[in-house]
Amino acid sequence: MNINVTERPITQHGVAGLRPGTARGLSMTRQIQDKRYYIGLMQLKIRELSQEIAVIFKDIEDQTKERATYIHYDKRAKDLAMELTTLQGQLADYNIIVDKMTSDVGKEIIEQETEELATKNEQNLLKIEDMFEERKELEQKLTKIEKQLEDEKKRTERLIESMDFNMKEKYDELSKEKAKLQEKTNALQQELDELYKEQAYLEEEITLSPLKQEAVKLHLKIIEMEEKRDKLKEEEKHRISPEEERGKLLQKIKQDNLDIAAAEAQLTEKKKQVQETEQKLEQLETDMEDTQTEKQAKFKELRKREEVIEQFMSSFEQNKDDETRKMDRLENTIVEYLENISNMLNVDIDFIGNDEIAILNNLPPFNDYDYSKSDQSFEKLTKENLKLQQIYSEMEMLEQKIQAEFVDLNERMGNKDNKSITPEDLESFKAKLTLKQGQLIAECEQLKHQQLECEEEIKTIQFEYDEIKQRLESNDIYTQISVLENTMDKLLEEHKKIQDFIVKEEKRGNYDPIRKDTFNSINIYNSMLKENLKTIY
Repeated sequence: MNINVTERPITQHGVAGLRPGTARGLSMTRQIQDKRYYIGLMQLKIRELSQEIAVIFKDIEDQTKERATYIHYDKRAKDLAMELTTLQGQLADYNIIVDKMTSDVGKEIIEQETEELATKNEQNLLKIEDMFEERKELEQKLTKIEKQLEDEKKRTERLIESMDFNMKEKYDELSKEKAKLQEKTNALQQELDELYKEQAYLEEEITLSPLKQEAVKLHLKIIEMEEKRDKLKEEEKHRISPEEERGKLLQKIKQDNLDIAAAEAQLTEKKKQVQETEQKLEQLETDMEDTQTEKQAKFKELRKREEVIEQFMSSFEQNKDDETRKMDRLENTIVEYLENISNMLNVDIDFIGNDEIAILNNLPPFNDYDYSKSDQSFEKLTKENLKLQQIYSEMEMLEQKIQAEFVDLNERMGNKDNKSITPEDLESFKAKLTLKQGQLIAECEQLKHQQLECEEEIKTIQFEYDEIKQRLESNDIYTQISVLENTMDKLLEEHKKIQDFIVKEEKRGNYDPIRKDTFNSINIYNSMLKENLKTIY
């Protein structure tokens, strides 16, 4: 405990003792700061706090009273505002009625207007209801979205909780960086807003004063002229004399012409080589197509033969049955013809052998013979005789024909009997057919094999063709041709640019109009500055 030993003050009454400090003036400065000292301090502080608390409570009570009165007055003001709006509406209605009465509008027109207003009100009510429903739907959507956001927040929190320590650290760092960047963006946005405000303020000031507008225009002109001056200085620094520049351009043009001629010569050579390779490729393609067409024709012929054999084998039994039926029919017809011929021959033989008996039997009886008709009967007999002779001759001709046909039929029957198909012949025919079918199948397989070989050859030729194409593309000469073509195009473009540059440089050599414009603008600017200074002073 530090005790400050102070000197006792000397007064007119002598040496006086030290008075203890009180709470009236200065703070208490007792030499001995014991328990009672601190209790006194605490009591003083408690009194001050209780006084402050009482003041605060009083302020709170006053504010609550004011708030209650404010709520009352606010409610009263709202009620009065509602009454005022209703009264304003009634007043508007009364004004409309007065206007209608003064303008002598009829009752029908007023009723029509009221009906129109009623329909409009109904439409507006329907619209309001639709708007209310839409609002409900939007609120429901908002609640759903809020729920989804809460779910997403919970998911993110779960993910964050389920993260490792390193991941959490990275996430915290990234969130801190995000916050810093957000602060920076906000600060920059504030700066931008301030700058925009300043710009708007300055633009307003410039628009208000025409002198400032002219000053801004002149300042912009000065900047443009300074830029032009700097460009002209740089061009003058790097500028060469026109004779040297002309010589360089001529040398460049000559060199470009030489390069173009060499490139054209190389191009012609490469084009010839390309044409030769294309001709070779076309020849290869034509050879491939010829081989494919020949093989395809052979394959088609074999295919047709195979189809014919298959059709024959499928319709063999039916054809066999049809032929046997035809043979039976022919045999029956032959037998019938033979019977008829034999009957006819027998009749002719009897007639030839008993000629007189047949004539006598055919003669009429003697008693019935009429002498008056003898001439007629003789004429009839002669006619009949002639007819019978004709018939006889025809029958002889027919007999000869039938005999010849009979002989021919016998020969045919013999040949058919000789050539009649037996089961052995059928088996041999089937065996031949199977052999032929096997040969055709073998030929078909061979042709298929040849087709596969041809396809492989086509693939190899196509592969060779692709390789040749790749070689051409990877060939230095071909690439050189393409490069030379590109260089030729570039050189032609550069030649055009050089010609344009020469024309521009010739035009640019005339600096007199620019110099005159600059001096005129400077004189105008100086005169304007002098006038402004005169007006100021």
